[in-house]
Amino acid sequence: MNREPTLSERVLRAVAVAAVALWCVVLLVVALGYPGRSIGATWAVRIGLLAAGAVLTAGLVRLGVRSWRTATARPLPAGRSSRWLARQPGWLLAIGCWSLYVAPELGTGLWLSARSHQPVASTSHIAGLVSSAIGACLVALLCRALWRRQAENGQQPAA
Repeated sequence: MNREPTLSERVLRAVAVAAVALWCVVLLVVALGYPGRSIGATWAVRIGLLAAGAVLTAGLVRLGVRSWRTATARPLPAGRSSRWLARQPGWLLAIGCWSLYVAPELGTGLWLSARSHQPVASTSHIAGLVSSAIGACLVALLCRALWRRQAENGQQPAA
């Protein structure tokens, strides 16, 4: 049964496409930035790097798509914490994920600033907190979309 993707699934797909595009840009910069001793050897290595990167990227994309399809085809596990977590609102899951991300960053930052007598709120700390909040929201969005699909699989269709 094919159904139209939800907004959260569309957002996750856009994030995945952006991540693959960013990976391709990094791959191009690394491969085309390779300096060699001669023109022939340089281009041979560059083409080899691009070919290896293309094969690796295609394999990872296929693995990701297959993993998503396999995970969404299963029903939500019964009697586990997944059922409880699936009933929680998305904002609560995001806060829970963020606390898991931010606790090590905040604890390490506070400990290091106390040891080195530097200000607590440096630019790297703020960037770490913001990026951890974005990452936690994406993880919570992924879990909610997956659990919603799995919960739909467990329901019996009305005849």
